[in-house]
Amino acid sequence: QNRADAPANDLEDIDVDVDHCRAFLTRHLAWRREARATFAAHPFLEVDYEELRTNLPAALSRIRAFIGAPEKRRPALPPLMKQSRRSASEKVRNYAEVRAALAHTDLAGCFPEG
Repeated sequence: QNRADAPANDLEDIDVDVDHCRAFLTRHLAWRREARATFAAHPFLEVDYEELRTNLPAALSRIRAFIGAPEKRRPALPPLMKQSRRSASEKVRNYAEVRAALAHTDLAGCFPEG
């Protein structure tokens, strides 16, 4: 694979420490659950990166509707570009090991088959 034009953060393959990864993702999901519980009595909107990346106009329309802002006709926005051109499964040397370790947990979705 030609990496001459790859972004700097895409040049190096990495190994993921399974225990550290599990702890990090467990904390992250706990924070998300806590935020949902904290705001359960209030309207809130969740928007994820994939939604912004794959359908920015629809995501922005949903955000505007949520905050009560009027729809405006605007020039088309360029699509968002990922900083890394390679998927996690290509970049993480021990992806299969991490995926297997988390396979039967609520973290499995973080490491899809790739």
